[in-house]
Amino acid sequence: MVNRYFDINGTEYLGEQSRNVVNSTLEKLALARKALRPVIFINDSNSEKPDSKKERFNNSLLQELTPLETESIIYKDHPNSFNNTSLENIINNLKINEIVITGAFTNSSVFFTAVEAKIKGFNVIVFEECTITDDKIAHAVFINEMKEKYCIEIF
Repeated sequence: MVNRYFDINGTEYLGEQSRNVVNSTLEKLALARKALRPVIFINDSNSEKPDSKKERFNNSLLQELTPLETESIIYKDHPNSFNNTSLENIINNLKINEIVITGAFTNSSVFFTAVEAKIKGFNVIVFEECTITDDKIAHAVFINEMKEKYCIEIF
């Protein structure tokens, strides 16, 4: 969850609902860490080294979601987090068989990553309260699509 979407000063701020998504995600993150589950952050900044101060701010993860030293950050340039990234290798090396997906956008990154993970044979969970998009109808449609057509667990 990058500042661009989730911080009020972000260039593509998704509105007040984004704070609820962050808070729900923080709760799930705390549970995962307490259970010693691996956590992988995906950042769609398109660049590990942004040029301007504003670009660095927009592309940075929210401060309260700073990864621990043992947690990975993967940079991506495609809505599907598996496309041209090391995500699958990291998952396989950690011997993970269940993936929980949170973040923006329900109708693109969340959807394509969840479906790809399901195709690859992983158990996939999406916490609806931990996802967001800029269109409430699209959010509902894609949540339903994941659940009904791809048998992705939605909570």
